Amino acid sequence: MSQIFKNKIGTVSTTGSNVDLITCPSNKTILIRNIRIFNENASTATQTLYFIDNSQSSSTAILWGDSFTVTASNSAVFSTRFVLEENDKIQFQTSHNAQKITINYVEIDNFDSGNKTRYKHTSIRSTTEDSYVYLLTPSAGHTQIIKYIALKNLSGNDATVNLRLVEATTDTYVPLVSGTLEDDTDTSASEFDYFLNGNTLVLEAGDSLQVQFSEQPWTSMVHYMEIPELSSKTK
Repeated sequence: MSQIFKNKIGTVSTTGSNVDLITCPSNKTILIRNIRIFNENASTATQTLYFIDNSQSSSTAILWGDSFTVTASNSAVFSTRFVLEENDKIQFQTSHNAQKITINYVEIDNFDSGNKTRYKHTSIRSTTEDSYVYLLTPSAGHTQIIKYIALKNLSGNDATVNLRLVEATTDTYVPLVSGTLEDDTDTSASEFDYFLNGNTLVLEAGDSLQVQFSEQPWTSMVHYMEIPELSSKTK
C-alpha cells in the first residue's frame, strides 16, 4: 500500500458560502492528520466545517460539530483523524476573509481492495424518525473498527436518541448512548452533539451499528477501518 505524506496550504477569502478545502482524488484514500486555520483578519471570524460523502450524495454537505469562532491572529486546530474516500470533500465556510489554512494528511493508493485494510468514511443526512437506521454493518469476510462517531440533531426540537451495537450471532444489543440531543437550531440552548472519539468499537461480519431519533432531520458521521478476516485473504 503506497503512502505519501502531504500538506495543502491556501487562503480562503470567500465569505458566507461553502468552499472546497480538499477533495480526495480518484483511486485514493486520504487520512487527515490535522487541519489548522489561522485568522489573518483583524476581526473575529465565525467558521464551520462540512463533509461531503460522495458515495451517499455529491451535493449534501454534512455539518461537523458546531460553528466556532477564531479571534484575530489566532488559530483553530482539528486533530481528529478524518478519512476521505475518493471524491469525498471537506468544505469550509467563514464570515471573514484572509483565513490561512493548512491540511496535513496521508494519501493512500486504493488497490486489491478486497484483501487489504481500507480506511473509510460514511456521512448521512436522514429524515427517518422513531425507527432504527443502520449506520454500519460489515460485509461477509470483513471486520470494521470504528474510531469516530458524530451525531447531530437538526430537527428544531429536542430529540431522544438511542445508539446501539447489535451482535448478529446472538441478536442482542448494547446501548452506547440513550438520551436527549438538544435542538441544534436554538442558539440560546446549551447544545449537545454526541461524539465517540478514541474509544474503539469493533463490528464483526453481520453485526451492526444502529441509531434511532425521535425527531428529524438528523446527521451522522462515522470514520472507521475495514479489514478482511484472515480466512478471506488471498494466500
